[in-house]
Amino acid sequence: MWYRLTLALGHKSVSACQEAINSREFTGWLAYYSLEPFGYEMENLRFGTIASAIYNAANPKNHTKPQDFFKRYKPQSLDQQLAFVAMLNEAFGGEDLRQDKSLVVD
Repeated sequence: MWYRLTLALGHKSVSACQEAINSREFTGWLAYYSLEPFGYEMENLRFGTIASAIYNAANPKNHTKPQDFFKRYKPQSLDQQLAFVAMLNEAFGGEDLRQDKSLVVD
């Protein structure tokens, strides 16, 4: 939640946000978020609602839902993240500089 709040309040870093907000105010933000969520997930829902309404008006026989217009991101495992970085590294001609070679990606 700290990262989302940092972005919403325009702080430069999470630590700056944490210094500016005490525990009581942070608890208030948590309560507010539970009532009125904010951030990219809500933006996706808002834009998906608009896109769905336009699509459904133009295609009355084939109805869609707002969720049909945005991708839900699933957390990636460490192996998936490393595989993605290795792919980018190879694509851009990078060099593997990891000290810990036990983190091997096939």
